[in-house]
Amino acid sequence: MIPFTPTGLEKLKLTVELDFTGVEQLFLCLAHRTPALKKITIESEISPSQPFETFTDWIQTCTQIEEAYLPVLWHNSSVIRAFGSLPNLLEFGFPWKHLEIADDGDLGWLNGATEGQFSSLRRLAWSSSIGQAIKVLHHIPRRLQKLTLDCNDWSSHDELSKFFTALGHSFPELYGICLNLERNFRMEEGVSWEMVRTLLPFKGLTELRIHYWKSFVISVPEVEEMGVAWPAMRELVLCPDPSVAPKGGTSISSLPHFAKAFPYIRVLGLYLDSKGPTGFAGDLLSEKPFKCLRTLDVGTSPPPEEDPESWSDVQTFGVTSNWAASLAAEVDGEGLSG
Repeated sequence: MIPFTPTGLEKLKLTVELDFTGVEQLFLCLAHRTPALKKITIESEISPSQPFETFTDWIQTCTQIEEAYLPVLWHNSSVIRAFGSLPNLLEFGFPWKHLEIADDGDLGWLNGATEGQFSSLRRLAWSSSIGQAIKVLHHIPRRLQKLTLDCNDWSSHDELSKFFTALGHSFPELYGICLNLERNFRMEEGVSWEMVRTLLPFKGLTELRIHYWKSFVISVPEVEEMGVAWPAMRELVLCPDPSVAPKGGTSISSLPHFAKAFPYIRVLGLYLDSKGPTGFAGDLLSEKPFKCLRTLDVGTSPPPEEDPESWSDVQTFGVTSNWAASLAAEVDGEGLSG
């Protein structure tokens, strides 16, 4: 394959299943063959025992790269240093297909990034503990616009709140925040409103995704407060897929308030309460329907206990002539879609 790689190649996706020697030879052969490369994705379950020198040597010849997605375990200091030298790199992260649990031993962003690198970076994803993530923020350019953290550990809500506060001080242009907190089963409490509230100063926020193993319950006044803070919100996903049986969720009857608070919302993800009131009394089809919504992700929410047929109301609420809505749910292994 490599001898036939055109020099004008702009996108490259590699699935690496070779041993260390084979991987070294692969990247040695690629050197100087991809000067026009703009996007690279590598999927691999290999955990490198030492830096891939041939990989970093090859990357430094690909000065046009704008997007790069590498396995989490490849984010060591030498790799971070190599990508940091690329003048056009806009996005750096990892593919979610093979998401390994990385420790903080050689967290490349702490040991590899130096001042002046990643000058064009706008979107970043990495994996670490919250404690280490706070330190990483000092190594990232202030012009970052979207941040994704796959968190492998956090010790308290106070620590997570400190991380949110640090974000506010570090990145004034941030419009997207995505947090995967599902790996930490030591925290008995769920994600709290007070924790989310620390993000309200991000007035330009258009995307917020938080995943946790417990549900997040939000009240109507809190919905309204978020709407005032984030008038341009497009994608809001708040713990729709708890992995343990939740004690409650967000009331289905609050959906009209989401429609009013977020007029431009396109993706909404919530865990809905099966025991709460379900009647809409026509509210969803009144003055403030969802005008832009494309996806309502109800995750593992069970159908309402009192009125299971009200799911049909959820599927049809807020419909306008230019709206194609989709509802996705999976309840106890049984698919429910519309």
